[in-house]
Amino acid sequence: MRTLIRSRALPFAGSDLVLSPSQWSRHVVGKISSWIDLESEDATLWKDSEIALKQELAWASHLSLQACLPTPKGTSCTNYAKCLNKILQNLGSMQLWLRIPVEKSENDEEARNPEYMGEGHTDSWELWNSLRFLCEHHSRLAVALDILYSLPSASSVG
Repeated sequence: MRTLIRSRALPFAGSDLVLSPSQWSRHVVGKISSWIDLESEDATLWKDSEIALKQELAWASHLSLQACLPTPKGTSCTNYAKCLNKILQNLGSMQLWLRIPVEKSENDEEARNPEYMGEGHTDSWELWNSLRFLCEHHSRLAVALDILYSLPSASSVG
């Protein structure tokens, strides 16, 4: 009796073949899960977020992506920066491009007064500058401006 050995190819998606491996590493940027909140007051969510962020960045690094886009939540960034500093020390060649929203002011008072930060609003420059300062201007940390549905006024952008 003869035994036939058949080789079975592993399944793949057609999209896997669109780019070469070098193109994947040069042209694809990873997006971090939106639920991650390193500034949460809930200790369980904060710890789970830190673990998940590290795991997702490790996977992106394994895939040789050029960068990942973690997004800070809210206006506070102390814990976020602390976690990023730990990650940046062992990141390898991948970069972190922080998605910072550029938001349009809701009224003229906000546009005239750069010190104003209303409830739920983020001063994009202050958030980025704080994170960059707390991460000691790390060379693998950059900003990716997230342009929302409407552009801010020219004075806000300035």
